[in-house]
Amino acid sequence: MALNLASLLQERLSPQALGVLQAAGQVAAQLGYRAYLVGGAVRDVHLGAPTLDIDLTVEGDGPRMADALARALGGRVSAHSQFGTAQVRTGALVVDVATARRERYLRPGVLPTVAAGTLADDLFRRDFTVNAMAAALSADRWGELVDPYDGKKDLESRQLRVLHDKSFQDDPTRMLRAVRYGRRLGFSLEPGTESLLKRDASFLEAVSGTRRWKELQRLLEEAEPEAALLWAAELELLAHIHHALVADEWLASVFAAARRAAETLPVSPTLYLCLLAFRTSCAERSGLIADFQLPTAKARALQDVGHVQKLFPQLAADHLRPSQMAVLLEGLSPQAIHACSLAAEAVTLRERLHLYLESWRQMKPHLSGSDLIRLGVPQGPTIRKFLADLRAARLDRVTTSKQQEIQMVRRWLAERDT
Repeated sequence: MALNLASLLQERLSPQALGVLQAAGQVAAQLGYRAYLVGGAVRDVHLGAPTLDIDLTVEGDGPRMADALARALGGRVSAHSQFGTAQVRTGALVVDVATARRERYLRPGVLPTVAAGTLADDLFRRDFTVNAMAAALSADRWGELVDPYDGKKDLESRQLRVLHDKSFQDDPTRMLRAVRYGRRLGFSLEPGTESLLKRDASFLEAVSGTRRWKELQRLLEEAEPEAALLWAAELELLAHIHHALVADEWLASVFAAARRAAETLPVSPTLYLCLLAFRTSCAERSGLIADFQLPTAKARALQDVGHVQKLFPQLAADHLRPSQMAVLLEGLSPQAIHACSLAAEAVTLRERLHLYLESWRQMKPHLSGSDLIRLGVPQGPTIRKFLADLRAARLDRVTTSKQQEIQMVRRWLAERDT
């Protein structure tokens, strides 16, 4: 007798998510389709974990189903893709709707060729058994578990198992998902799966740099990404993402320090990437940027890690004034500066960089350009110079109030007239 998840769906999903699933079953029936909740949501319902994704697979036309579901929910379809998928947004909830499909990999590391298929085809293309379960949404089978690969058994054993021996060769990015899911869920790798991962680790190099970066970025979005990075290093997987990447206890400590400082200086995947790159050479950082084809802002942050490091002797100099530090760091990526403030060895240097980010970077004069014009400062370059000088005076605590700045401007104007 098939296991039924109806009571778990009722108990563990939000009322909005449950309403979406019920509507999906009804809409699919009206179209003559069968709809299923699949993947991570089914896994998380079993575990009692927060459900991050609502993924639906349809034995039918996924985009057509998405359009009909959006109308029924008063939502909107925000995306279609070449793989027969669409996204429905209803309130704060995002629902991915996909045509059940089968995949064929022509060679390792490339995207698959895709064709419409059955639910069985769709589950077979999944990465791990715990993600290869489905729950039926039709009224006659509501909540019925479809589990052809014993995913529930692996959930109970708290282990990740691939569906077949060539899984990592077909899609090497599954190896990165293995360490990411494993550390997030507290799962181990099934021994045979771990052996396959070690055997096939080098296939990751056949994957395009942009795809490797996307998977690494998802890993860096985890609550404690260093756990997955350390495991990837232990499995000798990390170097196949890029040869310059190293994860060790030092990296774990600076990642943790970044989170402790998150109240005032936010944590982001870009910050973690800068910390990963802190001990690399300029050439290696350039290689990371080119290989991953990083977007402009992230590329600039990595380059600026090197720029800040070159400034370390000046930034650590005795009697360095805050205004001088501001000039040195002006225009450099805040994430790069933050990474250096966490990773630098010298305590004085770390403290100064932290102060710059937390306070000095945002500090402006009390007076504005309009105030200067009213005081008689001529428009043009003089305004910019006076504002810069006033900012420096405030940073160095030469002035502490608007009135003192007014007096300083009047003195400057008087000196210009003499």
